[in-house]
Amino acid sequence: MISSTLVRHPAPHPTESLPGYVLRLSEANGCASPRNLYRLAEMNAHQSSLRNFACSKFAAIANLPTSLLDQIALKSSKSESEVRLLGNVVSVKDLNLTRARVCPECVEEKGFIEAHWLLEIMVACPVHERSAFWYCSECRSPLSWIRSGLLICKCGSSISSTPRDSYSESDLWLLDLIRRKAIGDRTNRRSSSGMPDSKLGAMNLHSLLSLVRFLGKRRMTANWSKKKQKGRHLLQAAATVLADWPHNFEILLQDICPRKSGSGEIGAIALAEDLSNIYEVVHESFNSRLARYRFITT
Repeated sequence: MISSTLVRHPAPHPTESLPGYVLRLSEANGCASPRNLYRLAEMNAHQSSLRNFACSKFAAIANLPTSLLDQIALKSSKSESEVRLLGNVVSVKDLNLTRARVCPECVEEKGFIEAHWLLEIMVACPVHERSAFWYCSECRSPLSWIRSGLLICKCGSSISSTPRDSYSESDLWLLDLIRRKAIGDRTNRRSSSGMPDSKLGAMNLHSLLSLVRFLGKRRMTANWSKKKQKGRHLLQAAATVLADWPHNFEILLQDICPRKSGSGEIGAIALAEDLSNIYEVVHESFNSRLARYRFITT
């Protein structure tokens, strides 16, 4: 076992992200970057990656029980395409494991970076209603986990200002729900903005993220959008469908498969009212449109 030479050994917070904790420990001990800690722990690139993090090796230099790091580390699930984030099963495609995001105000208030920032969909802070900091205006580079401090970019500039992207109340409500589910926050949620809040609130994190990804992509496809189906664009598209429920969902079905009569849409909405059959309802409409397109073009 490696003997720790670190002066300070702060313990991780229960809702802290693993790379955020490594960065906080590195800063507390005056290291230039987390790479210094990885070298001290004799961890190679594979062992320092988030999906394969060697908790036992790192715990030795942090002077901590391995179990404390295990609690905030990404854990393997039954499927190779899924992992556990703070105990929540999530799809790997819903994670952002290469680029860092942060809300400077949250860090100033809490002193650490919460684990929900590892989710790709978390593009803004619903607490402070501001965009996440992810791109340095000084060095023009994406924010990296390899830097000298929680609120310091790798170029040395301070992390303070954020992009001024605007987010609707529906966007923020959905982000707030995702954040709370990720970190296990059961306090009162934001007031609803016409969303099916009781139904979404009953879903687990994996199902909620899958639904957001599914509806967002279908809404963007129906809009013929050429924007990337991820991040802010995906979030806002999904929030549009879920807002003023089920009216905007009916509009999505109509855009996917226009009908001469609205009677068919009423039955579809009733079928998807509890959200459990929403995938089948949308797929049915989409396949109907695809079949019609093939008929016209052949």
